[in-house]
Amino acid sequence: MGRVSIAGITRCSSALSRLGGGSSRRRRDGWSALMEAIIIFEALLALLLLRTPVAFTLGGLGVVLLALKGFPLVAVLQRLHGAMDSFELLAVPMFLLMSNILLSEKVDCHFDMIFEMDKG
Repeated sequence: MGRVSIAGITRCSSALSRLGGGSSRRRRDGWSALMEAIIIFEALLALLLLRTPVAFTLGGLGVVLLALKGFPLVAVLQRLHGAMDSFELLAVPMFLLMSNILLSEKVDCHFDMIFEMDKG
């Protein structure tokens, strides 16, 4: 069994408090997490009521919030490009292409005939 030292516990608790896992509910600037969530929700609702597309609303609000938090936007763009350049996402347009082909060829009529023949 490993030994636990007091220095390790204090390092772990100080790291948790830096990440926001501490016991204080208020941040240093006076804003509470609830107040920040309410402002974000109101901005999201206002943009949706202005009939902004959902993708642009979520993406724009995310970029603005990351900029306000001080994250480097270049790193965010690099991460976004890396996520979009994955082999697994290739299935989405192929699935849409397959559905358009099946709809244009009226395949659903053939399925109805097959199920009717099966009934009897």
